[in-house]
Amino acid sequence: MRALAVLFPPTIIRNVFGAELAPNWLVVGSIAALALVQTAAVFVGSYIDATWILPGVGKGLLEHYGVWAILIADPLLLIAAGFAYRQFCIAMETLPFVEREGTGDLKSIVRPYFDFIELKGRSVFIYYLLAIVGLLAWVLNLLQTIQPFATYGNDVFDALAYPWGYVGNKFNLFVSWVVVAPAVGFMLVSMSFSTWLILRRVENLDALGPSVLHPDGCYGFEHLGTLNVALLWPYLISFGVMFALKLTHEGTYPSLVVPVIVLAVVCIVVSIVTIQPITSHTKKIRRKTFNSLVEKSHTQEKSTNAERLRFAVERLSFSMTSASPYSKNLSALLNVMRFSPAVLTMVRLLS
Repeated sequence: MRALAVLFPPTIIRNVFGAELAPNWLVVGSIAALALVQTAAVFVGSYIDATWILPGVGKGLLEHYGVWAILIADPLLLIAAGFAYRQFCIAMETLPFVEREGTGDLKSIVRPYFDFIELKGRSVFIYYLLAIVGLLAWVLNLLQTIQPFATYGNDVFDALAYPWGYVGNKFNLFVSWVVVAPAVGFMLVSMSFSTWLILRRVENLDALGPSVLHPDGCYGFEHLGTLNVALLWPYLISFGVMFALKLTHEGTYPSLVVPVIVLAVVCIVVSIVTIQPITSHTKKIRRKTFNSLVEKSHTQEKSTNAERLRFAVERLSFSMTSASPYSKNLSALLNVMRFSPAVLTMVRLLS
């Protein structure tokens, strides 16, 4: 099973970027080649059926924004998930960890979570479950496009009435929903929960050693803020696909509404809960540091020059250090990423 796991899409995602975020061009090229095959299948099918544009409210290939969005989004999702995974590795490697008696080293703490993400053990069955869900969604689309008016309120170029477009786009959707989406979903959810569990564990072990003097300006947790933003990009891309599908079709159908609601909930939970242990911990450290500086300020007259210099450095660092792992600009971007796609898509679905 481990030998077969090398071919699993989650394994490919983990190898999109190497150390120091250097792209693995062989993997990136393979992703691009798959995207080209998807695109060719759709275009050839539509060309043979002559369904570039359909009459009335029908949606030919050139009018089907959802398919265009899927073709663009699939390679972007794989690359974005690969970037998030590499940021996850960097964030875990650079945690301000202090080894104490009985805690073990950081590698031994994070190893089980990396094993889970790497499909070692029972986690592979979770991936299988997600792939089955994707397969069921694909089968549902096969049935819906037999008589598309009943579901979408319009004809489509990949309806059964247009056999080549039907086959071409079904291949495209199989790749998207059974190959790409389960892999990306597994990676994102696994990394999100693993981050929360790791942070909670090291906090309970009192093994975090944040410092107001850390050059990143947020007690050594800067990479966690970057990770959280990286985890949200694939959700943003997915919302774009949902929005494009709604723009394409005349009607609103449950197989679109349900994924949007799930995405909205998971996106907000991931962005807020994932690093909650760190935001809570840094606030405690900031209060503790402030109280310490207040106490030291009362004894400065009796301090040596070296102690006064040390106090001045700590005081200046404290004023420039944030209790959040996000800069102001990053925090604003994060809030936009959290809420605007969900709000826009839900408004469109309900309109």
